[in-house]
Amino acid sequence: MDSEERDDKGRFLPGKSGNPNGRPKFSITSIIKEILEEIPEGEKRRAVEIAARKYVDRVREGDPVAFRDLVDRFDGSPRQSIEVNGRIELPQVIGFYPKDYAENGSTTEDPAAHKE
Repeated sequence: MDSEERDDKGRFLPGKSGNPNGRPKFSITSIIKEILEEIPEGEKRRAVEIAARKYVDRVREGDPVAFRDLVDRFDGSPRQSIEVNGRIELPQVIGFYPKDYAENGSTTEDPAAHKE
């Protein structure tokens, strides 16, 4: 790597990169998709068609997990909501509660000084 690509602190200069070719054009997902589009030796259908048929057959046999997964793939998982009763205050969540915040809702002091 050229020293012309980095500044005096070792950081890359604007427009320079440690990975000049960019992110690889493939991922595990793209590889799986490519394989599923192939027609296996001795078959007439693509691998994805064979896999889909086996999945549907499992649903027809009464496999509840296959049924749930199939529905999730077509319609998406149902939305879930979370109900919160009460009040959540950020300083309590992260472990400190400055006196000034308790009095007027803001803090001007260093929160680290109030850790227990």
